[in-house]
Amino acid sequence: GGELVYAESLSNRASILQSQGQYDQALELYNEALGLFNKSTREGLVGYGTTLENIAVLFSDSGDQEKSENAISEALSSFTKVFGEAHLRIASVYSKKANIEFRDYKYDFAKQDYEKAWFIISSLPSPPQKEIAAILTGLARCYQSKAQFNKGDSLYDQVLGLYHDESKSDPGYINALNGL
Repeated sequence: GGELVYAESLSNRASILQSQGQYDQALELYNEALGLFNKSTREGLVGYGTTLENIAVLFSDSGDQEKSENAISEALSSFTKVFGEAHLRIASVYSKKANIEFRDYKYDFAKQDYEKAWFIISSLPSPPQKEIAAILTGLARCYQSKAQFNKGDSLYDQVLGLYHDESKSDPGYINALNGL
């Protein structure tokens, strides 16, 4: 009902503040939103998890990797309650979690989470190529950080192959690759 809409509005407003670098104000609104989501409903858990994802990015952007990792882990737990393990949203959160870990120089943990994301997404029918590209690029970065350049290059080649195939049907795909 109304509380869900209000909580989502708070979270959306917080996201705007976050994009403007107003992290303290954004965090205040995010926390207020978290308190309003009814975690006994599917919609409430999804809103709660999405808000936690945003908080994780906020903490990562502001340099607090520990809080970022805690928030993304809690988001993963929330989404798993709704979707189970084998779902695109779960793969996406593992990929975000790995990216946060990578930013904190936790390359082995990042690699494990990218591999979990890859395992999930590769088992799904017709997963989005953009998500596959993000996961493979993350894995390649992990291999490069360990000076395993051949493995990293092989994954980059796969990403470029995806681009070649996807760009014919999705002109916006190049924008996704530029963001990686």
